[in-house]
Amino acid sequence: MSFLAASMRLYRAGSIAEAKRLAATIRVLVHDTTSSRSLLKQMDVKDKLFWISSGSVDPANLIATFNLALFDTNMRSFTPLPAGFIEEIGVAVDFETWWLEPVMKDVWGDMFSRKDIILALANKEGGAHVDKLQRRMRALAREGSLGLSMEPGPDALCFGGAVELSSGRPVEPAIPSDGLVVASPLPASAATITTEIYNTLTNQWPRLHPDGKDWDLPAREE
Repeated sequence: MSFLAASMRLYRAGSIAEAKRLAATIRVLVHDTTSSRSLLKQMDVKDKLFWISSGSVDPANLIATFNLALFDTNMRSFTPLPAGFIEEIGVAVDFETWWLEPVMKDVWGDMFSRKDIILALANKEGGAHVDKLQRRMRALAREGSLGLSMEPGPDALCFGGAVELSSGRPVEPAIPSDGLVVASPLPASAATITTEIYNTLTNQWPRLHPDGKDWDLPAREE
């Protein structure tokens, strides 16, 4: 929890790369594999918590969707959802729903979960390992597959990728040829996921006391 809070302070101060360390910490907290168990799993609390979700992709929505970030047209970058907004709109779900539900959809119809985002940053982008991103994640992180670009000259946000209803595939390139691909949505999304986790754990702090130990509640994220 202290690592999450420290990295969030640095992220908000402008160190976007801290999103990779957020992802590595989140991986330690919640991600299980056949050969390793997460910290919350070892504590036997992960599946007993109600996880705060800021929402998932509406399958009826044909356009690209990003539920865990906002786009700042002045900064030309993605920003995380404010903690107060998450608290206001958040719904309680079980862990598997929270971890695996689609929270982002690009113009090609590819869906991305919190698990996809966190493991891409932690396992591929340098949080704990460096490796090649899979095609669809590379398109999201590096090639602007959300279809957002900023036109040269006056600030004009383009939300690209017109969809052909019969096939559900884009009929135009995701990024206009004269546009500028915007920054990756992954760091801001990781910051939003961090706030969801922080609120989930602090709101249910007594559940983290399997031995009745009187732990101090960590400072709440603002």
